[in-house]
Amino acid sequence: MAFQPFNLGGYGIPPGALLAAPQLIVQRDARWFDEPLEFRPDRWTPEFRQNLHRYAYYPFGGGPRQCIGEAFAMMEAKLILATLGQRWRVRHDERHQAEMLPLISLRPKGGMPMYLELRDRA
Repeated sequence: MAFQPFNLGGYGIPPGALLAAPQLIVQRDARWFDEPLEFRPDRWTPEFRQNLHRYAYYPFGGGPRQCIGEAFAMMEAKLILATLGQRWRVRHDERHQAEMLPLISLRPKGGMPMYLELRDRA
């Protein structure tokens, strides 16, 4: 929240104004991500992340108020996905077009319908 008036990028910001850095906009910015709407697993490699602007992807915030649970949450997500992926093939219901719901964290409005298929044990 702005405590006093100031200018930001040529825009006058009055006292009391709430400012937000919308993750959805930043994470779809072609300056940071080539073809931002495409799923590219290589975006998670250490080499790619090393050259990425530190605030181009910030699901846990940044700076001195960054979420202290980031490392735990990322490890938890990897373990869950690896465990599910060993036994199940997960497919998105392509009839469902995700609309993003920007709350305290970014999430798909109405959830994300998926199909689960049991993998062969062979």
